[in-house]
Amino acid sequence: MNTINRRSALPFAAMGALMFLGVALQTLAQTKEGTVDPQTKTQLDGLNQKYVTSIQSNDAAQMGTVFTKDAVLVTNKGPLHGQEEIETYFGDLFKNVHVIEHWIHADPTTVLVLAADKMWCNGNWCMTFELPNGKRMAEEGFWSAVEVKDGDSWKHQLLTFNVIPK
Repeated sequence: MNTINRRSALPFAAMGALMFLGVALQTLAQTKEGTVDPQTKTQLDGLNQKYVTSIQSNDAAQMGTVFTKDAVLVTNKGPLHGQEEIETYFGDLFKNVHVIEHWIHADPTTVLVLAADKMWCNGNWCMTFELPNGKRMAEEGFWSAVEVKDGDSWKHQLLTFNVIPK
């Protein structure tokens, strides 16, 4: 496997964290059975599908719609504030990475339903991706998120992640 400078690849980890969070939301709804009603579970599954569709289609504008207008995405390069800044970040990211494989584990012992319209969850993630020059990298780390009901759907109000140093 080819290697590259880790500093140049670290921004790509944010996309992995977001991809994994979508899967975690589905896991969350299934793990805390009885605390999440069926309608909410369906909505969280919809957010999961929207994540997957956005990332696989490299659609930064669609990715922005899964965040609240006042959302904060904390990346390894610092925080991004609001949908527009988050969309710009993903637009740049999608020009430079192709995800090959990813997984997430949501920690079911730390899921907190903060209110009927707000929850917090965390877990760990790992992804393998390919850069434009054909080099592949694997990154892993931990994430946490606050999800809120925004109108008729659930969105990310806060997402933060880290990358485990190698």
